Amino acid sequence: MAARSARNTTGSPIFLDDIGVNIPAGVTYAIPAKDVLLWMRSVDGGDADAFIDNGDLVVVDESGDLSPAVGKGFLKLDQVVIQIDGATVDAGIKVINFQGATGFTGSGSVANVVGLQGETGLTGETGLTGATGETGATGATGATGATGATGATGATGAGETGETGGTGETGPIGATDGATGATGETGETGATGETGATGTGLQSRFATITIENPTASEDIDIIYTNIAITIVAVEGVLNNGTATPTWTIQLHHHTDRSNAGNTAFATVRAITSTTTGDDLTLGGDVTVPANSFLWLESSAQGGTVPIVSVTIRWTEDQ
Repeated sequence: MAARSARNTTGSPIFLDDIGVNIPAGVTYAIPAKDVLLWMRSVDGGDADAFIDNGDLVVVDESGDLSPAVGKGFLKLDQVVIQIDGATVDAGIKVINFQGATGFTGSGSVANVVGLQGETGLTGETGLTGATGETGATGATGATGATGATGATGATGAGETGETGGTGETGPIGATDGATGATGETGETGATGETGATGTGLQSRFATITIENPTASEDIDIIYTNIAITIVAVEGVLNNGTATPTWTIQLHHHTDRSNAGNTAFATVRAITSTTTGDDLTLGGDVTVPANSFLWLESSAQGGTVPIVSVTIRWTEDQ
């Protein structure tokens, strides 16, 4: 049988599932004689057929590379059709008929002598079992989200206790053997004090962020809230700022972080205080819907600002 090889012309391995072979990138693979029947079937509509047609696999013999059509014909060249007593067992090009020999005919006057039975043809070789594919890896379980904080209980109003009524006067003492004086009247009970007003129940919260060496183009997340809140105050201070320090900011909120968002200030606000801090006027959209992001963006910076702190205060809407 002529030597047969197949060369992988690509930069990646080629796996032929119906043959059970993996040919690494750029490697010329020598086809074993035991696999010739598998290759013959694969080039005739199997896995190798398409790879040879598009040039990813090139069939090689002693003379060199073969064209796709010649190469596929070459891989089929030495295949045979096996027949037993005229019945086809496998398909190919050549035909060998392994028909049993006819037994000898009896001769002479000896009666009831039967000729020998012909030899049974050989059984064809069993094909190889295809390789089993690997099981894919199981994806990891996603992390559990954190539990939100519990709101504080509102204060209970205290009512004032009414004053105690005065004690009645003692009656005069009667004469000896005289009648006992009457008991004085019981004083009136004092009025009950009014009940204190019920607390509003609104939960107040705040967050402070501190930034070192802030620039004029900061874009910093502050919180994500899964309930509706209302911003009530914003304070800022420049720690250790010198040379007329200033930092200009705007607060944004929206359910989509990629959105420009609604603004809590009517216009941008500048922080200039290095001592008691600035109470920044709001005037914008301070109502933050549930499931929203709240973030800070800066647009200007002047002087020397080593550290800036911004505190945002809000209440949780009922």
